[in-house]
Amino acid sequence: MNQYSPIPSQMMAAMQFYVETGSVSSDFLIAVIENNLKEAVYYADDQNRQIIYLYVMWFYNRAPMACWGSPEIRKNWVGTS
Repeated sequence: MNQYSPIPSQMMAAMQFYVETGSVSSDFLIAVIENNLKEAVYYADDQNRQIIYLYVMWFYNRAPMACWGSPEIRKNWVGTS
């Protein structure tokens, strides 16, 4: 079993799409990417609220550091992708 398997497949696809293209349309995912816990909890549905830590772990372990961590970083990633 993959440690990230609790993340819904459509969200995993959205994260990978963001890393590849710089495009993201989910308010929840934007909040995670921008490292905004308050907004992430606000926008999360019941399932994602329970596993927010897995999203952070995925970005930390699997995504380039240059693509997540603050609003400025996300905007720069969007501009360069």
